[in-house]
Amino acid sequence: MTCEVLERPATAFTALHAAVALTAAGDLPALRRLRDHAAGADPVQREVIAPLCDAFTALVEHRFHEAAHGLDALLPVLRKVGGSAAQREVVEETLLYALVSAGRCDAARRLLDARLDRTSAPRDRRMLAGLPG
Repeated sequence: MTCEVLERPATAFTALHAAVALTAAGDLPALRRLRDHAAGADPVQREVIAPLCDAFTALVEHRFHEAAHGLDALLPVLRKVGGSAAQREVVEETLLYALVSAGRCDAARRLLDARLDRTSAPRDRRMLAGLPG
């Protein structure tokens, strides 16, 4: 049952969480199976979850430029998945990691500035202060 929930979730909301869990576990085969499922599922899974899985795969494979590009492209459509800002923030945090890992500190700085415009967050201020350059 666990594999079915992770690799063939019924909703995009569950699929987002499955993608995060599989990425954290570094389980590329399962992440690819989730991507294949999402590609043939409902429109939100096709439009958001399948490319999210692609971006997360790039991240696990240390293709940080590609991961950052994919995650950045998804930020405007993440709301389609549902849930609260917390789910979108996980993707933003992952994007920050990819940007810094790709050496794109200016882009990371812009993302942190945008987040700080939305809300005062001491952690984001510390991350911003710690960026090179």
